Amino acid sequence: MSKTIKKVIKSDQSKPSIQVVIGLKEDDITFAMAQSDKSSPSTYNLTYNQLCSLSKAINAAIDNHYQEYSNCMTKEKTVRIYIDDPIDW
Repeated sequence: MSKTIKKVIKSDQSKPSIQVVIGLKEDDITFAMAQSDKSSPSTYNLTYNQLCSLSKAINAAIDNHYQEYSNCMTKEKTVRIYIDDPIDW
């Protein structure tokens, strides 16, 4: 069974958009990624285990970035609601 996953990642700040195509066929996984301003994609042939390792590395990078910059990020604003307060429905 083979499956193809396509995702376009929108441009953000000064970085161009990216198109990602992942082809899955048993233990043969093709991962291609191209930026909109470049003509040829970067293509990698991976096994399932290599894909899992890549996923762990990306998640570690996301976690490290969040830990380092979380204090500067805009926090979601919440409002405290008290149960005793009358509410107009």
